[in-house]
Amino acid sequence: FEITKGLTVKDLIQKAVLKKEARRDVAYLVRIANDRTAHYERISLDSVLQNPSYRKNFEVKSEDRIIVYQLDRYTDRDTFVVSGAVRNPGVFPYDSEKNIRVSDAIILAGGTRPSALEVGYIVRNTKENPLLKEYTRIDLKAIERNPNSEENKIIRPAEELRIFDRLDFADTTFVRVSGAVRRGGEFVYDKSLTLRDAITLAGGITFEGVSNRIDVFRVVMQENQPTRTVVATVQIERDVAISSEKNINLEPFDQIVVRSTPDFSLQKMVYLKGEVVFPGPYALLDKNEKIASVIARAGGLTAEAFAEGATLFRVQDSVGFVVMRLEQALRNKNDKHNFALRANDEVTIPKSKDFVVIQGATRAPELYPNKILAANKGRITVAYAPGKDAYWYIQEYAAGVSDDGKRSLITVEDPSGQIKKTQNYYVFKSYPTVRKGSVITVGLKEEKRKIAVKKEKKEETDWAKLVSNAIAQATAVLSLILLVQNINK
Repeated sequence: FEITKGLTVKDLIQKAVLKKEARRDVAYLVRIANDRTAHYERISLDSVLQNPSYRKNFEVKSEDRIIVYQLDRYTDRDTFVVSGAVRNPGVFPYDSEKNIRVSDAIILAGGTRPSALEVGYIVRNTKENPLLKEYTRIDLKAIERNPNSEENKIIRPAEELRIFDRLDFADTTFVRVSGAVRRGGEFVYDKSLTLRDAITLAGGITFEGVSNRIDVFRVVMQENQPTRTVVATVQIERDVAISSEKNINLEPFDQIVVRSTPDFSLQKMVYLKGEVVFPGPYALLDKNEKIASVIARAGGLTAEAFAEGATLFRVQDSVGFVVMRLEQALRNKNDKHNFALRANDEVTIPKSKDFVVIQGATRAPELYPNKILAANKGRITVAYAPGKDAYWYIQEYAAGVSDDGKRSLITVEDPSGQIKKTQNYYVFKSYPTVRKGSVITVGLKEEKRKIAVKKEKKEETDWAKLVSNAIAQATAVLSLILLVQNINK
């Protein structure tokens, strides 16, 4: 406000206009001295407004400040709490007239829920120690019968009226259904629940389940006695949803187990591929039906079948490919390679292979044109000769082992995937026998193998970077030459 000549506290208050919630008996005039210290002068606004000659109706000076507080600044905003089994629990303003009783607090909270107990508690902090609490039990039924009852106590500041729910004092019990049912699980127990009801709630018995072998495991509980478990095996109608037969009543925590038909399983399929008369899927006729039996049911092998190259792939347990000798399994049903098949096994019989492949450190490059070796990635394919070993093939078709190779590292991979090594017996070596479709490999000597690995790494040179660096160096040299020529001129 602008200071005018003769402006007093009363004039300033009238300009500012007091609010109805302003405290009028006490206000403060704050005056700043020349040394910037503050001085407080207590003023009664009622006295100033009612009596212009009031001694504290000071003339206002520059930088004066009048502070007028609200009444609620000096009032405690007390509350009380209603919790538990009421419709609208919460915090409510405290009645300073002390007219709120238990019955009023319940009405303010929307009344009790149907599940509320007929007992409640008033919980208050003790004056001596706020961390401790006092509990007063309230008989709500007595208050309902007589609102003037002593039970209908006055609610005091910061108290909590706690109404209990019956569910707080009830144990949740259940029955469990498992086994050959569609939707097993736990179901809340009720004394009306029967065995038929429980199995119906679990979706009924599945097609592999048996209705005459249902076990009910029950825990027997007696007052202050150790528990014990009993079992009853019963029979019911399979279609429990429409059954009307007299049924068994259940008890809390009963465990119901519906058994499955012994050895029940759907068809387990295996797959024959390639050179059998009737390839395709076949169902196993017993748990341990073997390869030879299934191939016989498929009409046997065709005239072009290459039994030595047959493979077995097993999905079960992530086994993968299994090395096998189908020709031995077909000759002798008791042979170890006549494996018992499992669900989803795949047996593949390729067409006949009359060739043998030779690769690795041989002298083949001295015999064959580069275009032949390049087209076959360094491998040569030759005719099969019965009864010959790997070294014979290398000598006959690949001019022997090269200087980089080592005879003791000759291996043969059968069409079935089995790998055989050369056997060293000091004075002489025993080379693996070669079968149709085999792959013969001659390994490198250790030092040559290391050199080959280093060479491969060198071949991974970044040629783009190398060319870029070379061009940069050439440009630098050329620039230096031109500079020298210019200086000589």
